[in-house]
Amino acid sequence: MYQSPDRRAIEEHTRKLLRRAGVKGQFPTPVDEIVAAAGLSQPERSMFSDFIVEQAPEHLRRAIRRLTGPVRAVLDRKEREVHLSPTVNTRGHRAFVKLHEATHHILPWQHDLAYADEDATLSASAKALQELEANLGASNLLFQHETFAELSRQYKTGFRAILALAETVGASIHASFRRYVVDYDGAALGVVLELSPCSRVPLGYQRHEMVRSAKWEKEFGQAFWPRVLQSPPFSFIDFV
Repeated sequence: MYQSPDRRAIEEHTRKLLRRAGVKGQFPTPVDEIVAAAGLSQPERSMFSDFIVEQAPEHLRRAIRRLTGPVRAVLDRKEREVHLSPTVNTRGHRAFVKLHEATHHILPWQHDLAYADEDATLSASAKALQELEANLGASNLLFQHETFAELSRQYKTGFRAILALAETVGASIHASFRRYVVDYDGAALGVVLELSPCSRVPLGYQRHEMVRSAKWEKEFGQAFWPRVLQSPPFSFIDFV
């Protein structure tokens, strides 16, 4: 049975952490200060520099064995350390991943001694409840709850605003796009498409993601569009 994240509880814990870090309204979001306020350290010598699964402590090996793809980050709650793979090498991606691990740590009902994350667990479409919770918490921390929405109102609506906001916050364009749509005051729908069409006649694109504002959901509901969007009837893809 599908379980949805406890958004209210996650909001409460992430707000407490932001207050503890004392960084509200500071941009780019001081991610390292938030991680430190969570009681976590990021050792200079990461386990990824000489990472061998067989030599890791058992509580880390158990977490890593659950993954099917390459490890991107590890939270060692026992040692209170966050380790990021060198493959997480852009500012926005590193910021989100660090805060994802910090959220695992601060939510009291997530009791595992270690969390290991890969592309699937870090993605917006993560299916495990604890990963959805960590993604939601990371977004709250990175965009500082309503502070981002207040900031976004200073910009004219459009993708240029998202690019500028991503640079200001220190977030990835993808994460900023999602948050911008969700926080939008009006009816807004964001769709992520494959770069190249999957068919030419009719023109069609693979759809990867949909995100909606609260007003969109109130007016049009939560129904998902097909996995492949074709024109017609989705004539807007003619201009992609």
